[in-house]
Amino acid sequence: MNISNRAYSVAPTETNWKHIIWFQARDRLQHPVKPREIGLDQVEVVPKPQSPRPPSSPLTPEQHLQCILSRYTTNPDFGAKLWLSTPTGAFQAKKIDIQTRSGFLEAVFRARYYHELIRELILNVRLLPNAFVHDVLDTSQNPTVVRNRVSAETLFRRLDQQTIHLDPPELFLETFLRCAHQSDPTHHTSSLATTIPSPSTYFNQPFYGPSLSLLQGHITVHNNFFTTSAEPIHSNEDKAEEYPEPELPVRDWRKYYIKVLPILQSSGFGKTRMCVQLSTISPGMLICLRHKTQADDKQHQESFPPQDSLVFEYFQRCKNRIFNAEFPTTPEDHERFNQAHLGVLAWLAIYCKTIAFYLEQLKRNAHDCFGTPRRCDSDPRLCWQTIVYQLAAAIYSPSSGFLSHKLFKQPQTCPRIRLVQDLSDPLSSTDTTTTTNSTPTEQPTKQSKAKLYAPMQTPPQLFGTRRLRSVMLEYICKSATELDQDMCRRLAGRLKEPELLVTAIKEYLKPHLDRLEQSAPDKTAKPFFFIALDECGSMPDLLPIIRRVWFHALPTSTWILLIDTNSVLAPLAGDTARKGSRRTHDGSTHRLTQPFSLMPLDVNFSEQQRQKLFADVPTFTLRKLNQLLPTLGRPLWYDGLYRSEQGVIYPLTIIDKLVYPAGWKWDLHTSWMHHDEINQNLLALVSQRIYLEVSSRSDPKSWYEFIQNQIGQHLRFIGRIYTASDSIITNTPSEPPLSAAVAWFFRCEPKETLRKWGKVIQALVHANEPVGFNLGAKGEHGVAVLCTMAIDVAASQIYSDVLKQSLLPSPSTSSIYAAVFGLVPVRRWLKSLIGGRIHHAASSFPPSTTHVGSGEDESHVSDAMEEDSVASSSADLEFESISPNSAFAAAGTMDETSALWRWADRAWLNFKHIVRLEDQVNAQKVLDAEELVQLWFRKAAAQCISNQSGWDFLISVYESNTNEAPGDAEMFDKVKLSYIAIQVKDCIKQPSKAVRDGEVGPRLAMAEGK
Repeated sequence: MNISNRAYSVAPTETNWKHIIWFQARDRLQHPVKPREIGLDQVEVVPKPQSPRPPSSPLTPEQHLQCILSRYTTNPDFGAKLWLSTPTGAFQAKKIDIQTRSGFLEAVFRARYYHELIRELILNVRLLPNAFVHDVLDTSQNPTVVRNRVSAETLFRRLDQQTIHLDPPELFLETFLRCAHQSDPTHHTSSLATTIPSPSTYFNQPFYGPSLSLLQGHITVHNNFFTTSAEPIHSNEDKAEEYPEPELPVRDWRKYYIKVLPILQSSGFGKTRMCVQLSTISPGMLICLRHKTQADDKQHQESFPPQDSLVFEYFQRCKNRIFNAEFPTTPEDHERFNQAHLGVLAWLAIYCKTIAFYLEQLKRNAHDCFGTPRRCDSDPRLCWQTIVYQLAAAIYSPSSGFLSHKLFKQPQTCPRIRLVQDLSDPLSSTDTTTTTNSTPTEQPTKQSKAKLYAPMQTPPQLFGTRRLRSVMLEYICKSATELDQDMCRRLAGRLKEPELLVTAIKEYLKPHLDRLEQSAPDKTAKPFFFIALDECGSMPDLLPIIRRVWFHALPTSTWILLIDTNSVLAPLAGDTARKGSRRTHDGSTHRLTQPFSLMPLDVNFSEQQRQKLFADVPTFTLRKLNQLLPTLGRPLWYDGLYRSEQGVIYPLTIIDKLVYPAGWKWDLHTSWMHHDEINQNLLALVSQRIYLEVSSRSDPKSWYEFIQNQIGQHLRFIGRIYTASDSIITNTPSEPPLSAAVAWFFRCEPKETLRKWGKVIQALVHANEPVGFNLGAKGEHGVAVLCTMAIDVAASQIYSDVLKQSLLPSPSTSSIYAAVFGLVPVRRWLKSLIGGRIHHAASSFPPSTTHVGSGEDESHVSDAMEEDSVASSSADLEFESISPNSAFAAAGTMDETSALWRWADRAWLNFKHIVRLEDQVNAQKVLDAEELVQLWFRKAAAQCISNQSGWDFLISVYESNTNEAPGDAEMFDKVKLSYIAIQVKDCIKQPSKAVRDGEVGPRLAMAEGK
């Protein structure tokens, strides 16, 4: 039973709906199956300054921080020196007992120098590096405050893990502050009022799932679509559209436009983390171009990494050169057009030069592996992967300032290459290989602060440069500025020439690009290089320029990756991207590359856990099963921001991620107003409860705007984006943590629960025409709403007290657990759904286990339906004169002492959402327990595809031995699972008795003797 992640455009038919719902309870299972895939006190602070940092500030954020810290490390006052030596003692004295070390720390935090330093940092918060601010200060408060300190044990553990030395003291003080104030996810356990940890805390969690290999394969496949020898193709049509270019020989046709790949998916799938991880197997790095976050923007405070301000400001200057016209026509337009492109060209050239420089240095260090003759017995590909990993480890090491902890797990490496573990120190000649024939590494000399930030002729040393990543980006931006100015001087007389760009690329960019791509040994398996631009939607006007420069550069194996979750998809993969790129319009010969969106779900649910779940012998308690919920869905839900250490989800935090803006609340006391914002939130909420398919029959503009908004702000999943049109395949796959949080958000006082659903139904009605929901020809979605509403009302009645407790400002984990995971008896659900009168269609209970797929039964049902379709008009009139209630009464009802009611008292439901099955379930197939295990584990009910025979909904049921709900300590036993099947009939006439008495739902594997 696979959950469908597809969306189809099917227009519903209009008809008068009359629905008859059959409930048929199956007896319990007893058949083994094989598993199948499926704080402390805060210091006094002063308000932060309101004026932002001037764009032309002469110092970088890193330099500002060093200037502040140096005023304390160089303070000649004896008290200051004593204060600075105190944390040094705690850092060095790893063998001293914990009480003594704790005494050192308390002396640090009580001293006036500490409070003065924190106050100065807060006053200059806008001038400091974003990574440091995220770890030490809490800018979501107004005014900014210092983050709560971690426990002494956590601080000692962090300090003991650091590989940096105490010299220079500014670096030590910076590291000490980041370790002392960056919140720890393991302490966010019992209360939502706990200080929310920094997003950087969770960025370095283990990276699971196949997304990296899928991205690698996606790029490799697309790389083969490009011919390596083809020059850009030009035609008279192109010249009229854009600008005249020199005639170049046409050697081959290029199917795709250029090696620029958008990576698009809604938030929480780890797109940024994936591209950082990509640098361990392919040379490259990630640059973040996000806008500066606002203190009152709660949703964006969860983002990491912060903006790379130097690169952002550089590209901002390039963007400011862009003229307003779509294509240049006048000489003045061509001048600004060329200037904007030269700026991007210069940055890309220096980037390629820098990465090539580091790879060449690492190859020289590993002379046995890459020298001539080669003396290494390892596979050349392993040697190459080793130096690629070493480059990534250096760029993202703790000493680089990107994160305070080691990010990557070391892969298999060549034994001839000794990896440098302490990246803050210069690499000695004896540390590179295990043989004496190695070429010594270039030794960086000690540099003064002024010299460190002075213009450099070569990139900063890979080893021995503190905050390497920041210094490297500073070098790239400064060198690119110099190259840009040099090109403008040299080409001053030609800036108005339309053909200047091609010439400049061949002279200034192409040599560095070729040098980079030729750095890989010949025996390696077609490696590729990359630069990833994160949050590139902040500069949509710059993307066509980047594409155009890269088009003319003709890279062989170097890709530009564009990452964004912005709701405006067009600049990355839609109509804007096509219009802003050469020859990608309708009828053209080139296409944009297919965006990568294949980000897997459930990556934190391990294979070992999967095997235990489906094991024949019970291995999980019901509580443990619930605590595994955060492992499902997108990786985001496994972060400590959204769950306790024990695995209990924080529903309100999850809801804040789904709705926009964060903190949105239900408005149940005002009359309905057609505000688009309210519509979007309500539709996002209900999309996580029932399966809502969006068709293409509505107005394309309103449909596209709705989809963009749902993807960018409400976590809707991207299945595929077509680059040749504005078509998008999108849906909401099963994400149990999200659906459980939304179910909790619906549940409150029973009357208010009904009002919430009333608002949602109004939103569905209002949006149906402009959005184009496919609500099903038989009214399946109406039944889905009723079933889900019924379980919410029943849960609101049963768990009203714990629901109120879970809404308190500081709820306990136990109250949240009870409010989220409380079970609902089938009896209470049925009464909420259809009242106390139940029509018993079958002649006896329990239902017959006769195979519904047998020829005799199948023929009988078929004949009965045919008889019904040709029933006499007098019979129809007779039926129409009888009300539904009287019809049921005439057929007979069940009293509350019946076997059905007794079973309903000990049968329990837990579904929070309804998932769409991908395939039809064969009526002749016996339904195994594993199908129901999946539904119970995911807190889901199943909705079949439209041509499913025999049933439309399947709800997993867990039976208890008594009328009491099964306890959390009880072992989960799949033998106790059964189901409720629902069939929805859209009939003009009353179904015949044979159809009504026909068996509903698939057959279960029954226990022996039953």
